[in-house]
Amino acid sequence: MSTEKFKVLVNTSTLMQGGGLQVAAALIVHAIQDPIAEHWQFLVSGGVARELAGFGIDVGSSSFHVFERSPARNKSERKRVLAIEKAYGPDLVFTLFGPAYVRFRSAHLCGVADPWVTHSSWLAFRSLGSPAAALKTLGLMFWKAAWWKTVDYWWTEAPIARDGLVSRLGCKPERIFVIPNTTGPQFSNRHFQPEFPGGKRVEILCLSAYYRHKNLELIPDVALEIERMRPGLDFRFTVTLPSDWPEVQAILTRAEKLGVASRIVNLGKVPVAETPDLYARSHLCFLPSLLEVFSAVYPESLCTGVPLVTTDLRFSRDVCKEAAAYFEATNAKSAATQLVRLAENETEWRAKSARGREIFSQLPDAAGKWELQRAMITDVVSRQ
Repeated sequence: MSTEKFKVLVNTSTLMQGGGLQVAAALIVHAIQDPIAEHWQFLVSGGVARELAGFGIDVGSSSFHVFERSPARNKSERKRVLAIEKAYGPDLVFTLFGPAYVRFRSAHLCGVADPWVTHSSWLAFRSLGSPAAALKTLGLMFWKAAWWKTVDYWWTEAPIARDGLVSRLGCKPERIFVIPNTTGPQFSNRHFQPEFPGGKRVEILCLSAYYRHKNLELIPDVALEIERMRPGLDFRFTVTLPSDWPEVQAILTRAEKLGVASRIVNLGKVPVAETPDLYARSHLCFLPSLLEVFSAVYPESLCTGVPLVTTDLRFSRDVCKEAAAYFEATNAKSAATQLVRLAENETEWRAKSARGREIFSQLPDAAGKWELQRAMITDVVSRQ
């Protein structure tokens, strides 16, 4: 098939929260500026639409179809997706991150960013808190895996996920693409000059949506351990969580019980376009996650030069290498030790910051990632 003029239906309709919103916004921002996508159509969730508005993109045009309800949970929305595909007649459906929960007539390239399916561990399962929650997650894993096995091609952001697609789902390696995550376009024109705290209040950024495997429940205990280690150290965790969620309320309630409520400030959900400002005000990043594919926090920390303290697990070491300080997963004292060490040791802090920027220079920038995605899409279309 000639790939000079081809039609792609870009599907981001099931992305409702988390880092997927940022990846979707970055893809669409670059796609609509590229002549290759002149006739493409975009299915976007309400969350993606709001992120695009932050970049000045009007989703009211005929190229966009907005879904306020996820097709994953709504039968009528799934029918709407298929009706749009039938009317448009694309050469390829590109679901940025699936499953799409529909069977397309067209060739289907689908992103896989669920580490539960590709490389979950017993450590992550223990974070769920109960056998019932673990069984529910296991059932959802099999359900998603069944949907992913129905597509024609897959892409993911990390080798660890690719390996899981092959070993757990039996996907053909030659049909799997790996494109690393990177920062979004909101970071492209910013120059960051991170500062060592040097006697100032240590600002620790924990930029994350809420999921159990993010292990954010550890934060109050880490704050308590820091106070025990350094009673005179002034520090504060900044989190970006929906304040009305009971899980988030439980974290803040525990902080009050431990007497460290003043050490945690919750900004609520922050638009993707505003995240660079959070890094510019921070001295350290903290991500206690027990399961990731390629968190956006990794390239953002590397890019901005704000040293990251995170769990000592393969998915984080594969990306961050020597740029991060690692702690024993679920161990609050181990996490506190690493945070205090970097907050007090300027030489080590600057070494991590510099190494982070070196590693980031080896990743594609936002425009470079689009070029890789563009080449992947063109490759798949040419195979049909």
